Amino acid sequence: MDEEMKRFNIFIDTLRTIDSRNADEESRNGGAVHGITRYADLTQSEFESMFLDHTVANKFASMNVTAAQVTPYVGAATAKDHTGSQTTAVKDQGSCGSCWAHAAAEQIESDGMRLLGNAPTPLSVQQLMNCDKGSGQLGCGGGLQEPAFDYVHANGGIVTAADLPYTGKNGVCDKSINHYVVGVTKYDFIITKDNVKQTEADFTSHVLSTGTISIGVDATTWNTYKSGVMSNCGKGTDINHAVQLVGVDTSATTGYWKIRNSWSASWGEAGYIRVSYGKNTCGLATEGGSYTTVFNI
Repeated sequence: MDEEMKRFNIFIDTLRTIDSRNADEESRNGGAVHGITRYADLTQSEFESMFLDHTVANKFASMNVTAAQVTPYVGAATAKDHTGSQTTAVKDQGSCGSCWAHAAAEQIESDGMRLLGNAPTPLSVQQLMNCDKGSGQLGCGGGLQEPAFDYVHANGGIVTAADLPYTGKNGVCDKSINHYVVGVTKYDFIITKDNVKQTEADFTSHVLSTGTISIGVDATTWNTYKSGVMSNCGKGTDINHAVQLVGVDTSATTGYWKIRNSWSASWGEAGYIRVSYGKNTCGLATEGGSYTTVFNI
């Protein structure tokens, strides 16, 4: 009963936070709608410790990557949504900080659908959690997508989720589960250092012309998101969550990015969130983004 009363009081505090966030979005001429989610009985610090990784910036700083050359988009399209054509069903990471592994597996899936015409087959997030033991790759403790791409490249491939299902817990790497279906040749990284405006412009060109991008965001205020276009993510500078950029609308006043999350289809807009376009909202361009070149096995 003590725990139940504690959670109820946290829930009441969350209702106040929801009201505050809705008032803030309204003051910005409307936008996202915040409400009760399955995280409503967690304190903000509990939510962040369970689902977000505050060491992402340090991990990115240690990476040695070469920026991809993005050809500016010159077509007539002003919007594109790759949902369905380049995505599998929304996944649920549960109470495990495995967003990086989800984002990595999702990007390999998407690039397989884009480059190879593969059927939308979910790949094993659990394999990445169990077997990618590179520096900073900590299973439920967090990690980055790009080292996961390197792991799949070096390992020779990744199995399907059916072969090695997701458990939401750290596990032991079983190399006998090796019916690999997709391999990674390389990954390309989109970023213009110290110029998030250019990075976001390059994101736009890639999404309009080509496909999805695996990115990092500041998801500090996402625990109460229900629907609409979010314009305020708190500071928007603490990159702490890995997701996938799947669509864009470049309209001058109502433009948005569509982002695929890994908190189940019951969260947000059927598992997705939209954030305002052209403003580096939620820091989506701060640490750049990546996509892979893949091959069937």
